[in-house]
Amino acid sequence: MAGLGTTASGGGTGLTAPVTQVARATDSPRMRRALGSAVWAPRTTSSHEGAVRAAIDLGGDTDTVAAVTGGLAGAVHGIGAVPERWTEPLRVPLPGFGGRVPRTADLARLTGRLSA
Repeated sequence: MAGLGTTASGGGTGLTAPVTQVARATDSPRMRRALGSAVWAPRTTSSHEGAVRAAIDLGGDTDTVAAVTGGLAGAVHGIGAVPERWTEPLRVPLPGFGGRVPRTADLARLTGRLSA
């Protein structure tokens, strides 16, 4: 991982942990299998959906592997590669927002503001 020094830093996200804690958290056979599968899927497929489906098809800890794979595949293919039918069910009114339904672009802007 690029940028790891004495802490694992999220590049200004406020997340820091000693490298030894990060190493302990990922030093288990189950975690290594999950991370290995999550890295394998986007490298052997040509789309975001293909990567997530391949990760799920491997079996095992599918929710964790698919979530990590989705993040990696999103980094590779971009937010636009996430199938619309996967994000449409998430478009529901948010409590406290006067019935407003956020769209993907709204959520991306919110994420940017929260991580700044």
